[in-house]
Amino acid sequence: MGTTGAYGANSGSNYIGSATSLKDADDKLDAQIKTNEDDIATNTASIATNTSAIASKAASSTTTAIQTEVDAIES
Repeated sequence: MGTTGAYGANSGSNYIGSATSLKDADDKLDAQIKTNEDDIATNTASIATNTSAIASKAASSTTTAIQTEVDAIES
C-alpha cells in the first residue's frame, strides 16, 4: 500500500507481481501454496514408490545370487 492507500504491486515478486489488490495478492499466494502442497504430496508418494521398488530389487533373487557369487570369489 502506498501512502495514499492505493495498492502497488510488488513487481519483483515471484507470484504476486501482477496482483491488483491485497485480496488478489492473497488469492495468488493461496493458489501457489496449494500447487506446492499438491506437488510435494505427489513427490512424496513417488519417493515412497521408488524406495519400495529399489528395496524389492535389492532383495531379489538375482541380487542374492550375485552376492553369493561375489562372496564365493572373495573367500
